[in-house]
Amino acid sequence: MAREGGKDRGLFQRKDSPAWWIRWTCPYGHEHQEKIGPKSLARMVYQRRKVAVKAEGYCLTQDREQRRREQPALFRDVDLATGTLRVTRPKSKKHEVIPLNSTAFAVLAALPQDDPRLFPHLPRKMSDLFIRYAHKAGLPDVTFHCLRDTYISRLAPHCTTPTLMALARHRDYRTTRRYVQVDGDHLRQAVEYLVPDLENDHVTVTEIVTATIKPS
Repeated sequence: MAREGGKDRGLFQRKDSPAWWIRWTCPYGHEHQEKIGPKSLARMVYQRRKVAVKAEGYCLTQDREQRRREQPALFRDVDLATGTLRVTRPKSKKHEVIPLNSTAFAVLAALPQDDPRLFPHLPRKMSDLFIRYAHKAGLPDVTFHCLRDTYISRLAPHCTTPTLMALARHRDYRTTRRYVQVDGDHLRQAVEYLVPDLENDHVTVTEIVTATIKPS
């Protein structure tokens, strides 16, 4: 069993399995237990679940039911004219459209359209297949959901937080905040934006003040 308290709270092992599990309770009072795998990955997933429960009222039972009802991605959900993808049955229950970058657009535009589904041969348990090949590649801590984390983390340094929230489809800033990393380099780059470019910017008035502090 896991130690009580600290970063391993909510983690445990069963006698018949070397894999680590997590245990947590959602706002609906359901106790959820998930088999994760390596201990490091279990810690990471457990922390994500805690944030999701607090920020979004996340419930694994409802999430699985919603995913079960989700339809496969269809060509009708892709608008090649505007380069966007319509999100079907979003959690927010609102109309959501995600812009496609040039790479994603090129991939989808090149797909044969002889089937209404975008990926007709995609297995239903894609996440399980992904984990299997990740293990073969020597990446035991990588899951299918890590692709979403990578997407958001790579966007974070290049856009504002509201933009990041919209692209990640987060409803609460606390969920997005986990991906926003601020260090000394980010702070330095931010203040440097205030320095006018005298060659390219149209600066009408530039005041340079030199202050000399005389000892009293």
